[in-house]
Order: sequence, then C-alpha cells, then structure tokens
Amino acid sequence: MSKKVAFLCVVALLVAVGCGTGRYGDLRSLMGDMYEANDQFINGLEKSAGPEDVAATINKYCDRMEVLAPRIKEMKTKYPEVNFKSNNYPPELNDLKEKHMEQSQRMKGVSMKLTQYMMNQDVMKSFQRFGGIMMKMQ
Repeated sequence: MSKKVAFLCVVALLVAVGCGTGRYGDLRSLMGDMYEANDQFINGLEKSAGPEDVAATINKYCDRMEVLAPRIKEMKTKYPEVNFKSNNYPPELNDLKEKHMEQSQRMKGVSMKLTQYMMNQDVMKSFQRFGGIMMKMQ
C-alpha cells in the first residue's frame, strides 16, 4: 500500500512539473494559447486566395485575441520583467522565445498577402478592428 502511495506522489509531482506550474505557469499557458492563435492566423494567410480570405482570417484572429486580451493585459502587469516585444525573456521561458522567433519568420513570409490586399475595404475594416483590440491590451 505505501509503495502505491509513494508511486502516486511521484507521478503527481512529475505531472505538476510537466504542466507548467511554477513562477511563470500562468504566463506559459497564455503564451501557448497565443502561439496557437498565431499559428492559425499564419496558416490562414498562407492558404488565402484573395482579399475575402485575408479579411476572414484577420477577423478569426481578432475573435481569438478579444478573448485573450484581458489575460495579456493582466500578465503584462503581473510580470513586468518579461518583455516579449524586445525578446527580453527570463531563462525559464527560453523555449517560448524560440517559438516567438519561429513565428516571426513565418509571419515575414506571409506579410506580402497582407500588403497586397491592404487597400481592400474588408481587409481595412479587419485591421481597424485588430487595432482596437491591441489598444485594449495596453
């Protein structure tokens, strides 16, 4: 019986460590959600065939970011030492820095689709919506 309890304690400890508990566990969870949204955004842009597709992709991204915006704002206040815009990550989050760099490179590859359709009315409206969401995160 005591061997089972000891085994279960070890398993519980490993699960807790592996699930991102610790100083930045909540931030790590948020960043995972953000990176998932970014991947879907980039994938959508890669597959887009015209301005309607680009506008729809931006709007889907906006839908996700509206949900994440309050959490992002909270984490900026909670962890002022983490500055993702300037790639200032604590060592515990270096794996997130690598993911950020990877997504930045992918975004550069699809940015032509954004600029190609920038003057389209639907795309412009989508970007205006995105700008409003970004303001909420400040």
